[in-house]
Amino acid sequence: ELTTPDQPVEYLVPASTIYELEELIETEEPIVPDPQDEQHVRKMMEEIARFFRDPFIRKRMEKELLAPWSKVVFPFPN
Repeated sequence: ELTTPDQPVEYLVPASTIYELEELIETEEPIVPDPQDEQHVRKMMEEIARFFRDPFIRKRMEKELLAPWSKVVFPFPN
């Protein structure tokens, strides 16, 4: 339900969380207890990280976040 909502949803994610995502992906420590869920969670995290690694997206985000408490709107592909 969270990845395919019926109507537009605004997710507020701190920029620091996006940067920490890379570290979390690389850790060998389990994120969730179930191994099958672990694979799915890591796959979704990698997909989100790949989105933010895009040079255009990263540049836009860094440019917009110069001002404190600013936010950047990204339409995330379904």
